[in-house]
Amino acid sequence: MVDIRWFAETAHGALVVPRLQALGLSIVQTGDEPAKIVVAVGNNVATQAWRFAVRHRSEIVQLIWDLPPWRLGQGRYDHIWSVNGTLIALPRLGRRYAQRAGMYSRLRYVASRARVVWLPSEATADDVRTKFGLHGELMHYCYNSDHFTPGEGDRSPTETPTLLSVSRLMPMKNHEAVIRAGQRLGMAVRIIGPGPLRDELQRQADDLGGRCSIESGWLTDDEVLAAYRQAAVVVCPSRFEGMGVSGLEAVGCGTPVVASNISPHREFLGSVAHFFDLDDDASMDRAIHSALLAPRPTANDVVAYSIGAAADRLYKRLAELLR
Repeated sequence: MVDIRWFAETAHGALVVPRLQALGLSIVQTGDEPAKIVVAVGNNVATQAWRFAVRHRSEIVQLIWDLPPWRLGQGRYDHIWSVNGTLIALPRLGRRYAQRAGMYSRLRYVASRARVVWLPSEATADDVRTKFGLHGELMHYCYNSDHFTPGEGDRSPTETPTLLSVSRLMPMKNHEAVIRAGQRLGMAVRIIGPGPLRDELQRQADDLGGRCSIESGWLTDDEVLAAYRQAAVVVCPSRFEGMGVSGLEAVGCGTPVVASNISPHREFLGSVAHFFDLDDDASMDRAIHSALLAPRPTANDVVAYSIGAAADRLYKRLAELLR
């Protein structure tokens, strides 16, 4: 029997696995070999992890990234039953969660029966208490510190300075604020990420007459790395985040960061980012000017969120759970 069966909804959720293995934990990410503990990193793998845990009578550690307010609204979870590991939902009569009610109801069911619930930020911890009625442990995760590193000779002083934003093209990401800032400040704008708002954002950019590139879809890691290194400033304008990784990636590359003044950005970037108030264009302009004039950040500014630091935190807690 191995120590841990690790479930992650993306490669990012498994970044720490090799370091944890090097520290002495036996971890597998595939197959059906029994494990003492099941670790589910992400909302979308909770059901899969639950089936495995029931089958092998394992304990679960569930990490909840976030609980977006537009998904849950003012609703409540559906009633859930576990039948041989299959989670069956009985839709609530009356006010349910606003979107994906079954998925979030199953997530809550698994979290309420987990040995431990890990929460990557204070904001997520607050939401889980408010929306799920559950308490968990704050467990800061990491960005890909092995990949997002400074480069030499990537920035050309003759190029038009570029504002870069890397995140999904969704309303809560607030990309339109970056487009307006580029037009006001005479800077190019580059937005990278998948999502439904690509055409709408491009129309806004065209109407304003600014120089704006919107790349709808995830680029390769190397292409995103090059974009971070070439940008004059990375802007993280979100109205909501569970953790917010792009700012950490940018700092790891040595690029100045401007971020909206929301709790997760303060928590992870408080010592290094230049903050602006949401829906205040003048505040954003001041933050961008400050970022352009300030010394460039370094990876040491976010070393607490490196893969190694996160693995050390997780290892300490997992070792306790395995005793």
